[in-house]
Amino acid sequence: LWLGGVYAALNDTELKAKGVKRIVTVCDYNPLQYDKHRSEQFPLEEFQQHYVKVLDDADEDLLSHFNDCFTFIREGLETGVGVPNPGFMSQLSLFESMGNRVDPSHPKFRQFQLYRFAQDQRRGQIETDKIPCAADPPVNAADGEAAVYRCRRCRRPLFRSSGLMTHATYQPKGSPSEQRLRCLAAAFDDAEADGDDYWMAEAPAEAADVDCGRELFVEPVEWMREDAGAAVSGKLACPKCSAKIGSFNWAGERCSCGQFVCPAFHIRSQAVDEPAGAAVASVAMAEPPK
Repeated sequence: LWLGGVYAALNDTELKAKGVKRIVTVCDYNPLQYDKHRSEQFPLEEFQQHYVKVLDDADEDLLSHFNDCFTFIREGLETGVGVPNPGFMSQLSLFESMGNRVDPSHPKFRQFQLYRFAQDQRRGQIETDKIPCAADPPVNAADGEAAVYRCRRCRRPLFRSSGLMTHATYQPKGSPSEQRLRCLAAAFDDAEADGDDYWMAEAPAEAADVDCGRELFVEPVEWMREDAGAAVSGKLACPKCSAKIGSFNWAGERCSCGQFVCPAFHIRSQAVDEPAGAAVASVAMAEPPK
């Protein structure tokens, strides 16, 4: 969608450069048919136009023309020419959800960054020093601090509650036999779970509007960087005592509730001490569209 005034509509060079094929004109005269500023070489035949004749008055009726404009625009969309791809549309939705500004601290923006890095990692294109890792919690954090999860063995701070990535609980439909067949099919689909707009996908109809509390998934933390950049998947160990605390998989994995999480930095809840009253950053990580 390109918005502009009369001069924009008459600039055929810019129109062609932007791939504009259809023009909706709202004016008291039709500038494409007559305007002293229009070049004689303006290629009218290369554009389709819908002209709405209205005056620039506060009491002018514009609403009555909307349906005709919608029809004209819809006809252009149905041809598929110049229609933004789903991934770009999802990014626009993300931009709107951030208040029409880029907010690097927004949970969904962090998830978007992680998903793009997951795609690069699976292609072998990732740069370890560019992984969007959260900062390490201070090693001298006060014991019992509400925002910090610690290694159960040595009490080393591992990650903050703000780094938790939640997902909606998966609720399968159908009979038990149908559910087993769906799970079997999903196991083969995991390798293809890389749609461009997966990171913004809404929870499917089979997902309840309740966050899953079965497993802990987090965004990568600075102490994970070296391991996370060295392979597509691997184990996670406490940087102080080397206790096994979890695993990571840039290709994603399924939670025990059945929901697919990508990328998956999975922490064993038995290996960490969970702070009381932790504020969880909720990011719906829905199953990718099939």
